[in-house]
Amino acid sequence: MRPVSQTVNESDNLELFCNATGHPAPQITWYKVADPLVPLSNGRALKVKNINRTDSGVYRCRASNGIGTGVCASANVTVNCE
Repeated sequence: MRPVSQTVNESDNLELFCNATGHPAPQITWYKVADPLVPLSNGRALKVKNINRTDSGVYRCRASNGIGTGVCASANVTVNCE
């Protein structure tokens, strides 16, 4: 389930992956840890094109199928500036 922390260069593309299984199949939602916590996208992959320094931070995926509590995992993204 856990996405992998990454270091990328500014203007590169970023892809983070999060897998979860369950019955019914869980929905995966991605967030950047900030205040307020706003959803970025849904699905197993989070793609950020042309990343820049403001995209550095902690990204979290949450898997939930409406039964029980959801499960979360996080990855740190570091952007190297030119």
